Amino acid sequence: EFSPALRCYRYLPGTASPPHYDKHSTREIATETDGVAHLASAYTVVVYLNGDAHEGGATTFYRPIQDGDGDQKSTSRRGKTWAVGNGAKPLFERVARVRGGLGDVLFFPHRVARPGETRPFPYEPMLHEGSPVFGAAPKYILRTDLMFETRRRQETAAGDGGRRRRQETAAGDG
Repeated sequence: EFSPALRCYRYLPGTASPPHYDKHSTREIATETDGVAHLASAYTVVVYLNGDAHEGGATTFYRPIQDGDGDQKSTSRRGKTWAVGNGAKPLFERVARVRGGLGDVLFFPHRVARPGETRPFPYEPMLHEGSPVFGAAPKYILRTDLMFETRRRQETAAGDGGRRRRQETAAGDG
């Protein structure tokens, strides 16, 4: 299901959103059978609102550059450096640019599976940026998340003075 949290962003000419990973969110909802479902977001959903009115402003995606051994190149002490040494060797390379039109929708993963979780998080989160907007018109987008059930907690009467017992199951385990 879609998250009820809708965020509207306005990028003015001359502004951008620097490279980042989107954060995931969690929430609990009551179920029809006296239980609680735990939901976690796994995908970002972007809706483009103003088509070609702005210039620039593509959503640009990056991936880590691998060493010859297949390992990701190292990062700085704070883990936020784009390059090593004097900046001559970038840690990430651009792999895609999306310039959405009016009403276009873009989905991409932003959450990694935690130990014990296998679904629906099989993909790595995507480093991306809102590239600079230029020209006279701003860029407008809506952002929300696609949520998935990760586990369910059932509240059952225990027969011991009205106390309730909790039983948790992973989503998809029945």
